[in-house]
Amino acid sequence: MLQDQARRLYESLNPYSGPALDRHCRRIAELTLALGRRWSVDLDDDLVHAVAWLHDIGLMVHDPSEPHYPSRGVAAASELLDSWELGDDDRRTVREMLLYNHSLRPLPQVGRPAEMIRRAVMVEHSLGLIRHGLDGEVVREVFARYPRQGLTAVLVDFARITLFRDGPSQLVHIFLPRWRPEE
Repeated sequence: MLQDQARRLYESLNPYSGPALDRHCRRIAELTLALGRRWSVDLDDDLVHAVAWLHDIGLMVHDPSEPHYPSRGVAAASELLDSWELGDDDRRTVREMLLYNHSLRPLPQVGRPAEMIRRAVMVEHSLGLIRHGLDGEVVREVFARYPRQGLTAVLVDFARITLFRDGPSQLVHIFLPRWRPEE
C-alpha cells in the first residue's frame, strides 16, 4: 500500500517525538476524503493517505538546492514517488497536492484533489472554523478521533524553519503561489 510506504518515509524523517504530527497527517487525510465525499469526487483513499503522510516532509529535511519546503518535500519523496506505478495524471496530482497544499488562495489550474487537500489544510489550521462546506459534526468527529494535543509546538518549529531556512521572501511563494506548470 502506498500509504504504508509514505508513512515509513515520513517516520524516517520525522524529528518530533509523540503522536502530534502523526495525528495531524491523519486529520489531513480524513478531511480531504470528507471533502471528496462532499464534492462527489472519487478519491483514491490509499493515495490521499500517502500524500497526507508526505505533505510536510519538506520541513523535516535540509536541501539547500530547493527554494522552499514544498519543493524540498517533493525532492525528498521523489524516489518513493517514482517507485509508485502512477499514471501521468496521478503523478501530476500528487505533485500538485504536495506543492500547493499550504496555498492560502485557490489555484484554478490545479486538479480537484489538490484543491481538496489545500482546503483540508485550511480546515486543520483554522481549528475547524473554516470548513469549506463540511458539516460541523464531521469536522468535530475528525478532531475528536485525532486530537490536536501537542501540535502547537510542532507548528511553532515549522514557522521557525520556514522563516529562517526558507526566508521571508519564500513565504509569499509558499502561501500565495503562482501557478508554475514546469514544477
